This record gives sequence, structure tokens and C-alpha cells, in this order.
Amino acid sequence: NREQYIHRLGRTGRAGKRGEGLLLLAPFEEKFLSSNLKKLDITRNEEASKLIASVDAKTKKSVHNIIYQHIKSGHNPSFTLSAYQCYAAFIGFYTGKMKQTAFRSKDELLQVAKVFGWEYGLTKRLVGKMGLRDVKNLQIIEESRIQSLRRIVDAQRRKGRE
Repeated sequence: NREQYIHRLGRTGRAGKRGEGLLLLAPFEEKFLSSNLKKLDITRNEEASKLIASVDAKTKKSVHNIIYQHIKSGHNPSFTLSAYQCYAAFIGFYTGKMKQTAFRSKDELLQVAKVFGWEYGLTKRLVGKMGLRDVKNLQIIEESRIQSLRRIVDAQRRKGRE
């Protein structure tokens, strides 16, 4: 939203000093410019827009495969937990912003998340909280799986501090 954008941008210039910021939006987020950020002086960089739009399906699939395989390998519980948290945050945030984005359905939102390699799934509790019960092809994972990951990651962090 506008306040978050201004707050983050403010981190570039402190104590009366000037700074510049760069806002990167995915194509599905472009409506943010005409809604939440419309009163701000933001110049669109057509060159950057073309570059982002030019990422081909093969590259997207490669990124997806690398992330997905890393999660499924189970070698790094911290990465796996972070992937779950990113996936849940992404789905939760954009589920609440559907009218402000180019997403036409929750199923489409899940497909975009999958492109990023986030194919992890959500707990039954989160599915209910986010209003996703009617969404097809949504993987449901056990709450105990996430709790187990949290315990492992917490133990690793404590061990690292010793």
C-alpha cells in the first residue's frame, strides 16, 4: 500500500538527505499504480518492463524446478520452512487484493505462485482462513509437518548460538 511504499522508500534517504527508490512490480501488480500509488510521482521504466515481460516460459520452468527440488530434497529444513512461509504469505496477501491485481481467480493466483517454485501447499486451517476451500488443485499439508519443521529450525538456531 501507499504507506508501506513511502516507508520503504524513506529508508533510502535519512536525516534530510535525498534518495531514490526503484519499485518492481510483476505484471499482475500493475493495477497498484493506478489504485494505491496513483497520487505518487512514479515514472514507468519501459525498458525494465520489457525486460521483465521477456522472461520466457523455459526460464520460469527452470527456476521452478530448482526451487521445487531443493524443497522436496528435505536437506535444508530452514529453506523448506521459509518456502512454506513465503507461499502462505504470497497467497494470503494476494487473496485479499484480488480486485487490485490482474488475477481473475484464486486458481490463477495459485498458478502464478507455482511459477515462482512455491508449490508447497497450505494447512487446512490456513485454507479455511484464506477462503480457499473452493480452489482446485490446492495441496493440503498437515499442521504437524510445519510444526516439526519449526522445531528443527529452532533447534538449529539454538545450536548455532552455543
